[in-house]
Amino acid sequence: LIFYFLCLPNSPIEGVNRISCNVFNIKCPSYVIKGFVTDEFKAVRDAFEWNYKEKLERQSQLVIYYKNEKVVDLTGNFDYTKRVEYSKDSLQIGFSTTKVMTSVIISMLVDRGLINYEQKISEIWPEFGQFGKENITLIEILRHSSGLSLLNDNNENTDDTIPLFYDSDDDNFDIATDSEKNKYFDIIAKQIENSHTEFYQIPDSYIPEARNTKTGYHGFTRGLILNEIARRTDGRTIGRILKEDIIDKNGDLDYYIGFSDQNDYNKVKNRIAKHYSDTNGFKIYYILKTLYQYLIGSNDLPRIPLDYKHFLDHLEISEIFQLPVIKMAKSLKSHHFSMIPESHSNSHSHSVESPSSNGITNANSMAYIANILANRGSNDEITLISEETFNKSIRLDEEKNPTFDNVVHLWSSFTDGGFGYYDDKYMVLDHYYGWHGLGGSFFLFNPETQIGLSYLATRVNIIPPWIDPRTIKIMKELDNIIKNE
Repeated sequence: LIFYFLCLPNSPIEGVNRISCNVFNIKCPSYVIKGFVTDEFKAVRDAFEWNYKEKLERQSQLVIYYKNEKVVDLTGNFDYTKRVEYSKDSLQIGFSTTKVMTSVIISMLVDRGLINYEQKISEIWPEFGQFGKENITLIEILRHSSGLSLLNDNNENTDDTIPLFYDSDDDNFDIATDSEKNKYFDIIAKQIENSHTEFYQIPDSYIPEARNTKTGYHGFTRGLILNEIARRTDGRTIGRILKEDIIDKNGDLDYYIGFSDQNDYNKVKNRIAKHYSDTNGFKIYYILKTLYQYLIGSNDLPRIPLDYKHFLDHLEISEIFQLPVIKMAKSLKSHHFSMIPESHSNSHSHSVESPSSNGITNANSMAYIANILANRGSNDEITLISEETFNKSIRLDEEKNPTFDNVVHLWSSFTDGGFGYYDDKYMVLDHYYGWHGLGGSFFLFNPETQIGLSYLATRVNIIPPWIDPRTIKIMKELDNIIKNE
């Protein structure tokens, strides 16, 4: 029973295979790397392959554009079951990297004059302006500073969980139609309207300079609020705008935020890859390793952008499940909040239109959009937004950034258009815009160097990308190439 538990969420047979390979280097499956790199970026390919040599990957994709040219397009497969087909055309959920695509859609609405970043939400959605929310602006939603990390009407007799996902092993669920989705969006809109703002505060002794910050990561709620704004200004959901205004006009792109058409879904469902969480055994090992480093005062314990020592110094064990980040993870209608990757691997989840977390895509499509952003809104083929709007979208209020996020306990910076900005606290991601997703994926662009890139992996690592050895190796080699050019 103990071995079975340590193998979860994988099967015991796969657990045996992984232990024999990772620990004893016995019966390791062969990995396959496909794709191309240009000559000057060969070191990036070596870094990508290193992840497989070190048994850090299951399947992954990496695509990089530099100065409007695709210079890296790699796919890897290291399959313990010897059953999984995976290619550059495979699709998977990018989790919170979806927030980048949602910010692009909102910038398109700004570019079209349907809304502006400084506008109060209540001006276009009067019912929103209740319970202290009347002055919240679009910028505050995009920058995670509206106080709406959770939906909470302050009534203990009502259910504030968000009716997006539910627990199901049924993979024959019919894709929800637009009319069915709109019923759910109306319910969610009412939840948002009845919600009160809540700004979490941390102890004075924790990080004094972080007191009174309004930033609190809107993990799921940001996309839902922005979706209702899109419905009220454009008449379509964010997922529908993405499909009709970008994907349908560019035949080589695959990017979906919730499927609304059964036929569309049937065409691609066999290309959607499954995600694999780290086993319970690895999670326990990582937690114990972190606690050991803390107890002995190790310098290896990460201090930025999350100071693990400060966090553990002030953590009350009895309050773990009251931490804002845990409450946020439990805010969906799902009993298995700790197994989010597995709960996203059925047709019901693929139907869900969650503009913060449920973009289904591949690295080629993400990097194509990242390249457009790296070139300030357009490339040789299409213009997504004007350069003027792009410049507004990446404006960084230096008086308010970086700010301490009281939900996820990180120092972070967000532009007016909702793109994350990584400063030197994030080490290998320094000077990139974009955002990362659960498990280590990222969707990044840098207008100064004209780099746009995307990385997706089916192994959902619990380590964030700026200290994930998979990311560090790749980004260091990329940085060396650019600096030495």
